[in-house]
Amino acid sequence: MNSPLVSIIIPVYNAASHLEQCLQSAVNQTWKKKEIILVNDGSTDQSIQIAKRYENEYCKIITQENKGAAAARNTGIKHAKGSYIQFLDADDILSLDKIENQVKLIGSQLDKLVVCNTVQFYDGEEHLNLAPNPMEDNYIFSTNDPIAFLTNLWGLNDGHIAMVQPNAWLTPSNLIAKVGLWNEHLSLDDDGDFFCRILLNSKGIIKDRSSINYYRKYKRPKSVSGAMTSRALQSQLEALNSKKEQLLKKADNVSTRTALANLYLSLSMISFRNDKAVYLTAKMAVETIGVKPSLKIVMGGNFIQLITKIFGWRTARIISSWKRNIANQI
Repeated sequence: MNSPLVSIIIPVYNAASHLEQCLQSAVNQTWKKKEIILVNDGSTDQSIQIAKRYENEYCKIITQENKGAAAARNTGIKHAKGSYIQFLDADDILSLDKIENQVKLIGSQLDKLVVCNTVQFYDGEEHLNLAPNPMEDNYIFSTNDPIAFLTNLWGLNDGHIAMVQPNAWLTPSNLIAKVGLWNEHLSLDDDGDFFCRILLNSKGIIKDRSSINYYRKYKRPKSVSGAMTSRALQSQLEALNSKKEQLLKKADNVSTRTALANLYLSLSMISFRNDKAVYLTAKMAVETIGVKPSLKIVMGGNFIQLITKIFGWRTARIISSWKRNIANQI
């Protein structure tokens, strides 16, 4: 374990415009003992041609029919030989010392994960000119209490729900073997479900304060995670039900139930105008979970916030949508 192998798993679907930059950040990692497993998930653009420029004994390409990112990651896991897994989306970038820093931090603690901050940048921006949001330090920290990490992430302490982008983690392979693969039925929040299971079966989190995960965003959503379709909302509900089941098995108390109530309230607000069935199910979950959510509802400017305070978020959401529709017609 003095120099463990790290498997970098990259699911690829029509990512030709950014794949080279992604692969460069993987190939040029300062940690030398690595393998790159690129899973071509049925791409129809030039992705595979770009990938083949990097193919060698340390960088393998696996091609499958299009099954989605979760299935592609599972394929990568099944072929991985590393003691650690580094997930990397095909349009994202890692700081070149990310894996080396995290392998050294984790050492022989194969029951823990390492995580770093994420810089979110819009496509076309120079990512190196940006720094992580200081607010991330409220959610990403070292702890031997994974449950406290999760409930804090889900708004228990300050009423704000946050997330950790998957590339930020370095995960010991033995933890994945313990909890199982990604849920391939999920199209949205599959990462939330997966890392919830991983964290709840770990002994803690180590914060890497030196490395950066660069996460590319788009003004117009390219994936299901950016579009609130019925399929996406149903997936988020399924993932949330899984989180509830996993968390309450570990700790069923006011804190864990409050954090879960926050997630269900958030989902009910997102689905209110998009999927009635998901909305009603999430609303019922909030009402039956047994505690009040601590989520702070922020919906817009001063006027909308006033409407929220007086009439509730449902009325505020209707008025906000009405104002937006009028603005789009002008």
